[in-house]
Amino acid sequence: MLQPLFDRYCNHVAYLGNNRYLFDTDLNWIAFVDNRQAWSKELKWIGPINGVICMDKDGKVVAWGMGQKVMGDPSVHRKPKFPPRLPEEPTSFLRPMPQNPPIPATPLVGWSNLSFADWVKG
Repeated sequence: MLQPLFDRYCNHVAYLGNNRYLFDTDLNWIAFVDNRQAWSKELKWIGPINGVICMDKDGKVVAWGMGQKVMGDPSVHRKPKFPPRLPEEPTSFLRPMPQNPPIPATPLVGWSNLSFADWVKG
């Protein structure tokens, strides 16, 4: 199942598939999640993920999905010592029609200055 992800302005920026894979809006696999940490396909650590909340390395929200309170994480985030193994290529998913969500309140820690595309680059 794919969960649409949105930026701070409610622009659809990506999908989260099976709480494991991140796809761009054209369903190209761009990153993955391992142990609540997001990694690019090049195994660069890009930040923590809490459910459907993608955060930068400072715990500020980059992207979010519906069904969870939009909030950052003020705790210190350190790059994991070792990168995980690259998972197998994800299988195909059916593209859902993203709904237009209401603009959320500013998260406690604030919004990241990074765009989703910049965040994925690491």
